[in-house]
Amino acid sequence: MAGSLEEVAAHYSARYGAERSSRDSLRQLYDRYVRAREESILDAAAATVALDAALLSDQIDVGAITPQMQEAFRLIFPGRDLLERIEELNGLTPDSRQALGFISYWKGKYFEVLVRDKLNAGESVAGIQLVPGQQ
Repeated sequence: MAGSLEEVAAHYSARYGAERSSRDSLRQLYDRYVRAREESILDAAAATVALDAALLSDQIDVGAITPQMQEAFRLIFPGRDLLERIEELNGLTPDSRQALGFISYWKGKYFEVLVRDKLNAGESVAGIQLVPGQQ
């Protein structure tokens, strides 16, 4: 085994070629890692924007509410009926304090549900990945 950093670099250059050990290759590897790490968290964040789109209009689009959105609602508002709550919100202006608070809580829990599902599916989220057997 080589004794100095230069010898280690020379060893890997000889073994894998100078192109693979270049700064550009290292930068590409880093960029790919960062992009993959951020992509999953951005996917979940983008999905919460879909909840905004379904709720922040003149009429709430009940057909746009996914099973994960329904689960998030049940987790944050146990015992409440989603359709009844939507009817209550339809009577409010979208920018009212009550409507914005409701949407904020629901979006937060929905984000958690999405991240949980990604992790349980074996995906990495923001650099976190469960080991086999974890949920």
